[in-house]
Amino acid sequence: MMFSYFVWFGTLNLIWLSIQDYKNKMKIDDRKNIFMLGVAVSLISHLKGFNIWYLLALLVIIALLNKYLKQYEIIGEGDANALTWIFYGFGIINIYYLMWFAGVFAVCTIIYETIKRSVFRLEDELPFMPVVLISFAFTAGLFKLY
Repeated sequence: MMFSYFVWFGTLNLIWLSIQDYKNKMKIDDRKNIFMLGVAVSLISHLKGFNIWYLLALLVIIALLNKYLKQYEIIGEGDANALTWIFYGFGIINIYYLMWFAGVFAVCTIIYETIKRSVFRLEDELPFMPVVLISFAFTAGLFKLY
């Protein structure tokens, strides 16, 4: 599969960022997210016929989502940057994959928050990058992108 390098690099990157998220008390090296954004943009070279307006609309929507997540501190800045390259990569490969990832991510986030607040009764912040990793790996595995 010609898009598998994105999925493999992305999975390894998210594993590294998840470990870093735990070890460094939710402080990650954001350069890895910038690298993966470049890998996501490189997916354009594999498209034979693509619509520039679709890619620009996708870029603008994802940039607004990233700005919203950072502005209202819904999730951490590193997590928001990871979602940026994941959304853009899946959006370039197939919009259907992007919609599935968004749904899986929403379900994983709800489960994470329910367990954190109801089962363990924690109000403190906890590392969130593993939720992004699980959502990414599940979606990539579902569509056999590995």
